[in-house]
Amino acid sequence: MNSDGKKATFPQIDLNRVRTIELETRESKVTTSLLGKPLSSKGADIFFDSLPGFLKASDLIEYIKSVVSARKKGLPFHLMM
Repeated sequence: MNSDGKKATFPQIDLNRVRTIELETRESKVTTSLLGKPLSSKGADIFFDSLPGFLKASDLIEYIKSVVSARKKGLPFHLMM
């Protein structure tokens, strides 16, 4: 919806201008070394260590470290979702 409450309309896409790129030749910021690793055993620490360093996984790991640190000091922590 736009600001006057009417359904927004968009021009039809011209697919003649779409181009494809071979995956093997495509430049990428992601390498396989950054991807998550399969788990071979159980445990939260192993699970979190296996997460990739992107897609907010690093933020989650940092948050968990902050929670652990706070709890060791007897401090509360807040989880807001």
